[in-house]
Amino acid sequence: MKCPQCGTEMKEGEKKCPECGAKRPGYFNFIKRRQLREQETAEILEKSYIRQEDVAESGVSALRVLYRGTVKEELTRVSIKLAISVLLMGACIAVIAIRQYTELMADLDTVGTAIVLLGAFLLLFGNGAAAANAGYYLARLNALKKQGMAVSKINYGKNPTAVYAGNVYEVSVTDACPKCEQPTAMHIEQVQDMLVAVCNADRNHLFKLEKAAVFNAVMEYENKRSGLAYTPIELPAQQAEQNAEQAPQEGEAEKGQSPAGADAQSGGKTGAEPSGEDAGKESGAEEDGNA
Repeated sequence: MKCPQCGTEMKEGEKKCPECGAKRPGYFNFIKRRQLREQETAEILEKSYIRQEDVAESGVSALRVLYRGTVKEELTRVSIKLAISVLLMGACIAVIAIRQYTELMADLDTVGTAIVLLGAFLLLFGNGAAAANAGYYLARLNALKKQGMAVSKINYGKNPTAVYAGNVYEVSVTDACPKCEQPTAMHIEQVQDMLVAVCNADRNHLFKLEKAAVFNAVMEYENKRSGLAYTPIELPAQQAEQNAEQAPQEGEAEKGQSPAGADAQSGGKTGAEPSGEDAGKESGAEEDGNA
């Protein structure tokens, strides 16, 4: 428990804070202890939440791609799992109904009845969760399929799923955390539409994972697997470098063209609009000719 005054961690059995000397809330002070637990829970949740301003722009580039099959095969596989889960749920409900409303299990004693009902309820809730998870996965995978080429983290605790050329892939990070002194593995999480590589040892080490880099890794893998040709997508850093290189060249070109442009403009004006003296001479020549 943390000290209510200064926030120092207090060991079990300590009645006073070792830093500020504040008294530990009494065992029967339920309100104060509850408030401290809620505060600690809020701090843990705040640390676990990823904010966009805390994410570094770069630092992770090595990715591993795993082929999982075509979209049709993946949809069929998950649909079968969903159907099995629903059938098992129906079987559990049937067992519970048979025991409660029929005499088919009348010979079971109290222990046997408890075992049957407990097993049925456990299977019912377990398969219910599996069915909900499979249904959610099917919906998200269909949404990715409609986009043609997309990547998203669908299930919690699993790697992101990518869809490209009618196939399904699993993407993971192979880079070690750049900020850790010891090599530490990383995993991928998703914040809204942004993929983030998170250090397994310190959640404060966050690195933005460009979707263009993910697509390039998937396309390169598919090219090696099936020979499908592809055009790499330029990363934002590469685009910025190209723009920086093009800017001086465009500036030099504009400087080189400016004198010629100025002469052309001045010559055009001279030929189009004669000066006052020239206009007077021309008018005098016309009068002499008429005379």
